[in-house]
Amino acid sequence: MAKLLTTLSQAKTFLNTLSKGQGISVRTSAPHTPCVKAGFLPGATYPNGTPVAAIAAVQEFGAVSHHKTGHRYAVQVTPPRPFLRPAMQQDAPHWVKVFQQAFVQNYSVLPLPHAQNAALQATGAAMQASIVRAIQAVQTPPNAPSTLRHKKTQKPLVESGRLLKSVSYTVQS
Repeated sequence: MAKLLTTLSQAKTFLNTLSKGQGISVRTSAPHTPCVKAGFLPGATYPNGTPVAAIAAVQEFGAVSHHKTGHRYAVQVTPPRPFLRPAMQQDAPHWVKVFQQAFVQNYSVLPLPHAQNAALQATGAAMQASIVRAIQAVQTPPNAPSTLRHKKTQKPLVESGRLLKSVSYTVQS
């Protein structure tokens, strides 16, 4: 039970962070300097209005939900299928190199703020690509039979493609 509460707490914190546009963030130095944020930014929703960040949090950490079916309640368990944390753990060193290389390349031809912005843009694109690859790499746990009845694919995290298409980044000054 404590693990579930920890997971739900993590999911709530994760969702709150994402809903404020505070996905994975790379800041160049002090708090008031430009930064790049990648993940599921505000405004990305499914056709029914559900924020993509909410679904991403459920997939990242798993969830337990209760549904009333007639006079009974059914429990639905969504197992965790982490993709954001693995992307960050695996690729953060690469993102640092992308930033450094882009900054050095642009600093020789652009003023400092523009070189920094160009480096952050390149880093954001690398972060976005890492998250997309991580989503595509998830193979387990397999979808439940109840999920397979309404999906066109057996691939976890893929149904409409909206989760993949919603991975984005923004550079903030």
